[in-house]
Formats: sequence, structure tokens, C-alpha cells
Amino acid sequence: MKKHIFLYTGLIIFLSSCSKDDDAGNTDNDTIIGEWILQSTTETDYNSDPDSNNDVCQGKTTTLIFDNQSMINIMDMSATRFTDDPITKVCTAGVGSYSGDAQGEIVLDDQTFPPPKDRFTFVRNGNEIILTDNNGGENGDDPDALKYTFVKVN
Repeated sequence: MKKHIFLYTGLIIFLSSCSKDDDAGNTDNDTIIGEWILQSTTETDYNSDPDSNNDVCQGKTTTLIFDNQSMINIMDMSATRFTDDPITKVCTAGVGSYSGDAQGEIVLDDQTFPPPKDRFTFVRNGNEIILTDNNGGENGDDPDALKYTFVKVN
């Protein structure tokens, strides 16, 4: 009888200590919250300074981090300063806020990026998000609008 009690106790402990970790390493594609990296853009020479042809962000990947408080952190994004003479590109970072989950708008804090690159619309589909820089426009149907495609990493 004692053997059966120890056997059952051991079996119960063994089974209860095992957990199902099938989700390890997977990203939650049902939410915008998390880290996203730039995969592609329609912006010509996105990371290249027009005068020097140097890599503006020195090989760093443009990253977006959305938190659950409607805040966004943007790192290593190339931005054109049209107010400079001659026009220059800089590698910049900053914060802002966002509204929406599957689609919405990102508004960056003042001085984060040179205008008009301070407002974006976005559409999220699973683990992909497309940001549209409407060049100060009201809607996302501008055929010349720059688009940035990001993929979710976690």
C-alpha cells in the first residue's frame, strides 16, 4: 500500500510540475503593444544623407515600441530637415502618443522629428504595421505619402 501511495504521489507531483510552453517565443499578434522593427520603406535613400551618402543611423535598425499606456518610443529613425540649407538628414529618436490598435494615428512630441514628419497614420495587420507619413495631409490617400512597413519582434 505504501508503494502505491508513493507512486501516486510521485506521479501527481510529476504531472503538476510539467507545464505547456507551446507559446514560448511567439509574439502576440492581436495587439499593437510590443517592439516593431523597420522592414521596408517607400522613402528613397531612407538612411542615406544626400550630400555625403553616409548611413545616417550608422547601421542601427529603426524601432518602434508601443506600450499599454498609449505611448510610443521611436529609436533610430532617419528624418529629413527641410529647414536646413542645404537639406540634411539626421538620425533621431523620440516619444509620442498613439490612438487605436488595428488602425489609428501617431502624434510625436514637439521637437522629436522635423515637421511634417511628426504625424503618422497606421494600419496593423497581425505582425505587420504600415505607417504612412501624410506630409502634413489630413488623410492617408496621398499617392506621394511615404510608407514604412514594420514587423513585430515581441
